[in-house]
Amino acid sequence: MSEGTRKLIGLADPGGMSLGFLVPLFIGGSSNAPLVQRISSSGTIEAFEAYEVPDAPTLEAPPREALLGGSAVHAFAFGKGDVVIVEGGTGRDELLARIDEPVLHARPMLAMEVAELLGMHDLKCDLASRAHALMRKASDETANTWRDLSVLTPELRRALERSDQRASTRLVATVVARIRRDVVEILGVGDELSRSQLSGLRTAAFEAMSRLATLYPPPTDGWRVHVRKPAERKPHHQAEAAVLLASTRARGLARAAPWPAVPDLDIHTEDGNAFTRVVEETETPLFVVYDADKPEVMRKAMGDWTVREMHGIALASARASVDRNASPGPWSSTHVPTAGIGGGARSEVAGIRLAVAVELDRAEQQPPFSARNGVLMRSRGTGPDPEADAWATLYDRAWAMGLAPWRAMLIPNHGARAKRRAAYSADYSSSYASEREPEWAAHALFHEPVFLEGAMTARVMAELQTTGALLIDREQRTEDDLGRHRASITRLLERQRWGIEDDDFRRPDARLIAKGGRAEFQLMVRPNGILQPEWKQSALFEIDLTTVDRLLVSGPAPPGEVLSHLAGSGELVVGMRDLTTIDAASATPLTIVAAQLRRQVTGLPSSARTHLVALVAIQALKVGTVDDGGRDLLHLVEGSALGRDVHLAVTSTRMVDGALIARIKVMDGIKARGTRWRNIGGFVMSVSPDAVSIASADLTGDE
Repeated sequence: MSEGTRKLIGLADPGGMSLGFLVPLFIGGSSNAPLVQRISSSGTIEAFEAYEVPDAPTLEAPPREALLGGSAVHAFAFGKGDVVIVEGGTGRDELLARIDEPVLHARPMLAMEVAELLGMHDLKCDLASRAHALMRKASDETANTWRDLSVLTPELRRALERSDQRASTRLVATVVARIRRDVVEILGVGDELSRSQLSGLRTAAFEAMSRLATLYPPPTDGWRVHVRKPAERKPHHQAEAAVLLASTRARGLARAAPWPAVPDLDIHTEDGNAFTRVVEETETPLFVVYDADKPEVMRKAMGDWTVREMHGIALASARASVDRNASPGPWSSTHVPTAGIGGGARSEVAGIRLAVAVELDRAEQQPPFSARNGVLMRSRGTGPDPEADAWATLYDRAWAMGLAPWRAMLIPNHGARAKRRAAYSADYSSSYASEREPEWAAHALFHEPVFLEGAMTARVMAELQTTGALLIDREQRTEDDLGRHRASITRLLERQRWGIEDDDFRRPDARLIAKGGRAEFQLMVRPNGILQPEWKQSALFEIDLTTVDRLLVSGPAPPGEVLSHLAGSGELVVGMRDLTTIDAASATPLTIVAAQLRRQVTGLPSSARTHLVALVAIQALKVGTVDDGGRDLLHLVEGSALGRDVHLAVTSTRMVDGALIARIKVMDGIKARGTRWRNIGGFVMSVSPDAVSIASADLTGDE
């Protein structure tokens, strides 16, 4: 093999679905690590670089060599064992002949990538028109935004690259285009433009619109081009954004909670003269806070000020945030679910501040996340790996809401990352766990996550002590997304060294088998949660957790769902949050349930949480030990008042030598009589991979 030659050794499958373009991996030269090719604009290999995504599954590749400076190697998978290799002129005819196959016909955006590779501009435009038409069935605004960012902007950048003006080509990396009626608006050009750059941008814009005429029918009087520079604030107005609290509920926030200084917000409680001056005399970004179930409030604000764009912030419950009966308005919006961390006015103010900070940073950085209507959720991770816990919690919430978690932008707490990284290894006893990076779960769950790196957002996140947040596209997921969900489950478990067998990733009902050092589980994937959870207290005594070998992956897996499904089918309902805690070497059914106990830490009474604690306690009779005082807990479990007048609450947990040590508080009180719940005793429960032990403890002083 010559010095510039590299041998093809495999094809990495980033999506894990054997569908779409694969990443050819090579070996050779002075490196023993896999290499990928860096492709020049002319389609040749200009360098070989180290492969930086080693966790993606790798498929077999046919014998082939590639030469530095020669034609790049491309690989496209139509399914398992069905891969077309394109190198120079080889394979192009075969790929073109298959572009109308059902798997591509149903996925016009994927077919567009094939047309791009083949250099077939007209075909790509036709496919883009088909994709745009399909997206418009859900939302005109989302479809148009996708068209502007995914088709028009790349075409504008290519037109700039073809320009002979070096000053114009320098803008290729940052320029963005969007259509506003008959105007081609160009953004991302910086503060100052030379006359030649301005001329080059206009020429490139007209060229791009001409090439995309089938996708963008030209207006009667032709296109106008407007180059928009970054907003310049008036010296007398220093606020970073102006916020109009446009509903009665929103206006109450101005009095109910303090508004911290970051971001610097100019708060208005009425659409009066003061707000008019902001709109007319400044270019300060505008936000309108309204109730999600009253979009007419936002519509009125938009109608009053058509000269300026306004971003809506809709306050809603998690269910209302994705209410498909409500048609999206002609504005960009961020839905902020009001339930969650802390609750109340303080939490709502925090959500509004974070939403504003995210939008300000998005406008400045223009990350590759195009959704104009999103849901903003945040989480405070717990346990020895809070970042993994937070990302998994957000994934579970998004899935339960009917959304596709990977169509999202991840917002980490940058200020706490270094501290977590330094302490990460010390929190784990196994050498394998200590090797993992703090963001390992984000890459496993969301595959190729888009992170927001904004300074404004980082300051708000640090102040809120939030581990992670997610801005997710409000559009509901499709049937194809179930396959991606299965791929996320597989990646997550493989990261923890589980051996995975997948009967058929294309069938939603096909089983996944996870094989570990001490247990083997059959996993089923459920697209929706379980309705009307019911269970009988007596049924808890019949359940032997050590024999559970079937897991049902279904969103957050609240205790009511866990209990009802165990009693009815013997399957243990789990969420991604549970799966992040189980390493293959030591996991058993008891360790999974122990992980679920860890997220029940609260001082509030709940029948479902009480019975979940009782279920684990009962296991001590089957596999474990109970001291004399601990038997009092089992007597409580057998009583008819459990879950009604007597409750069990997990007050704290910790891990010791692979076992969960949970402090269990017993409370009583007749809620109907207005009696305050009293702490009347407590126990310590140890849950190891093989046994459950219960001992009495004095927790009467705990609050």
